[in-house]
Amino acid sequence: MNRTESITAIACLSVIGSLSLTSAAMIRRGDDGSIARKDADKLRNIHQAMLHFACDDPTGALPTPGRINLWTDPELGSNPGIGPENLGKNTSGHLYSALIAKRYINTADVISPAEVAENVHEYTGSTDVGVPTGTGYEYDTYDPANDVFWVGDQPDPAFDVAGQGPSTAPNLRFRVKIHRPYIPEGGYLCSTSYAHLQLSGKRKQLDWRVDASANTPLLSNRGPKYGATEGDEYTQSPTLLFYQPQDAWQGNVLFGDGHVEFADTFQPAGVTHTCEGGKPAPDNIFNDEFEDCSGGGSSGWQEGDAFLALNELCIRDGATNQWRTIPLYDMKVE
Repeated sequence: MNRTESITAIACLSVIGSLSLTSAAMIRRGDDGSIARKDADKLRNIHQAMLHFACDDPTGALPTPGRINLWTDPELGSNPGIGPENLGKNTSGHLYSALIAKRYINTADVISPAEVAENVHEYTGSTDVGVPTGTGYEYDTYDPANDVFWVGDQPDPAFDVAGQGPSTAPNLRFRVKIHRPYIPEGGYLCSTSYAHLQLSGKRKQLDWRVDASANTPLLSNRGPKYGATEGDEYTQSPTLLFYQPQDAWQGNVLFGDGHVEFADTFQPAGVTHTCEGGKPAPDNIFNDEFEDCSGGGSSGWQEGDAFLALNELCIRDGATNQWRTIPLYDMKVE
């Protein structure tokens, strides 16, 4: 066991051991009744599943779809467990479906008891294009030998084409189209309630880990578009309806050490981000607002600040040749 593996093993034992001793006391402000507590329990359940999954990974990374289904190896072709990270797969639908496929959690675990959006519904099985079948999660589709690791996963090419690389593709079955209106004949559009740290930029490398700090948000109830605090994007966001009073956002936020805070602010105490050579600044957990750290422009996604949302696509950014996620948010109330 090398030093990295040793540190990871210690972190796993420490974090999982501490979680096993916790109870409702882990909610620092969970006084809004049983729904808030049940909601927090679901977040902790997902996090514990992620920790158990991650502790089988010597690097200590939390579950990452592109590391579960690796890209076709340039020399050896498509083989389970061989090849570089398939960065185009690092999306919300793939993330949650991968955890369910391996039975770390189930389809009900990712639906909040405080959910209000009519386009969010527990996954009950679907056709290849997302029309519900009611037959349940298709566990039998898990087939690593044929490069399929979860419902909605697609096998990669048998051989890598030089210069082509992974292509972007949303999960068409376990979907996360939270930004689209519900149309009955088109089926439910989002199979999870919970936002997660976006798997791009420095935040993915530094914080999507078993040893993330107590000040690092990893999972939460969804928030308004880009963490807006005023205007229609805030006042008309369905996410204000999760808890009372329904004219202000409140929600549960899970942090790297497993504790859950019931928050009424997008800038929880202790959550900060520091540009290189700068001073710590309060961090809006629903926005990648630190673009100034990256030399200006709309490039905050490259940073290491907290940025929680759902996403359907992970695409290559032409200006940087890095992979970035495209965050999705609830539609405004009409």
